[in-house]
Amino acid sequence: LNIMGSRSRNDVGAFGKIVAEILNDARLNHNVSQLQLQESTGISQSQLSKQLRGIRAINLDELEAMLNQIEERRVGKECRS
Repeated sequence: LNIMGSRSRNDVGAFGKIVAEILNDARLNHNVSQLQLQESTGISQSQLSKQLRGIRAINLDELEAMLNQIEERRVGKECRS
């Protein structure tokens, strides 16, 4: 089972689309590129793109890895301010 509300990797429900939108907005607001997420999480750029557009489900491990990278960037930006 994944957080996107389905058992299939390709079946993303309404909740999953909202999670993807919030995650992508956070990524953009903290200037984290898909390449940075790919390098830090090990998730392919193709898969990340689909996940961030709400086309492919995100499992909890992937979500945690992406959020950790975004948080590192946010904290780093605050320390430089």
